Amino acid sequence: MKHFFTHYAVQKYNMNLPSKHSDFIRLVANGETQSNAYKLSIGKKGVSKQVSEVKGSQLAKKYADLIAEQRDNLKKVVEEAQKEKVAEIAQKRIMSAAERMEWLTKLVDGTIKAKRPFVVGGKIMEYPEEPSHSDRVKALAELNKMDGSYAPTQVNQQNTGIIKVIRE
Repeated sequence: MKHFFTHYAVQKYNMNLPSKHSDFIRLVANGETQSNAYKLSIGKKGVSKQVSEVKGSQLAKKYADLIAEQRDNLKKVVEEAQKEKVAEIAQKRIMSAAERMEWLTKLVDGTIKAKRPFVVGGKIMEYPEEPSHSDRVKALAELNKMDGSYAPTQVNQQNTGIIKVIRE
């Protein structure tokens, strides 16, 4: 990202940006204080706090636009990474059709225990129990929907003849 930023700055402002200055811009954009960014990127050993604050402030004013752009770029990168992470988590949490069918089959077979809440001493607790008849029927109906069993079929009828009505 450092290389991209330096190239972008040179391209936009038609200037040769010293690498120490691009480091300063990157550090400030990443949340470092101006004083610390100056010490880390440009300052020499023994630079006083007062000098680093003044010089850091001067550089921050000089490169304010570049710092703001770098912050925007970083914000976009972070937002994109968060979107990708959310999508990845969502994909992991969503069961595939085969997994759902397997789970429903286990519920119908009774190999999965259903958790039922009950109250003991004012506390709500859960205990595992065999799926009820109703649970099994609902799971079976859902399985039938998933694989298309008992789906209505469409019948096309066409009358090509004449219908005679006989009255008595």
